[in-house]
Amino acid sequence: MTVPWRRDAVLALVLAVAGVALVLVWWAARPPAGVGRVAAPPAAPVAATAVEPPPASSPFPTVTARPAAPAPPAPVLAPEGISLAAQRISAPVVDVGVDDRGLLEVPRDGDDVGWYRWSAVPGEPGTAVFAGHVDTLRDGPGAFFPLEDTQVGDRISVSLVDGSVREFAVTGRASFPKRTLPVDTVFRRGGPPQLVLVTCSGPFDEETRSYEENLVVTADPVR
Repeated sequence: MTVPWRRDAVLALVLAVAGVALVLVWWAARPPAGVGRVAAPPAAPVAATAVEPPPASSPFPTVTARPAAPAPPAPVLAPEGISLAAQRISAPVVDVGVDDRGLLEVPRDGDDVGWYRWSAVPGEPGTAVFAGHVDTLRDGPGAFFPLEDTQVGDRISVSLVDGSVREFAVTGRASFPKRTLPVDTVFRRGGPPQLVLVTCSGPFDEETRSYEENLVVTADPVR
């Protein structure tokens, strides 16, 4: 015969053992910490605020920046007209260069005068060179036909594209064989301002259909 209190004690012990076993099983099978939670996004980095030091006095002067592009060149005051009152010469001026032989060009129209575009601007340092026909087969007497009559002191007026007029006075006149033309004098790039007028002169060569000499008239600015 089983004693009732012993049976109850055994039952309580069995239940206690079973509870401890359940606790151990749950502890072993539990999920790791954090499972099932929504992870918070990482915090945005906080930009560091730079603290500027107080301005210090510099031993160097302040330099103002300049544009890197070069300044556009100044427009050239090209001549547009020339006149010699004493010889009744008044002619428009056109730009000329050199021909295929390296010789100074002369305008196609006998009534025009050519300004050598790589010579000086009239009144600026160097020589301003003008060339004109003494005559042409088509037009007859050219713009510089009366040039051989110039005298020292005669006035020459040159008008520029800006409307200004520059005055010169003749200082000399001479003829040179074309092969001995003093190029260094006629085409002088520096030195005092001077005007040089060039045309053909001397005997006419029928074979070459050209004059054998050049007439050179020089003039200085009127102060």
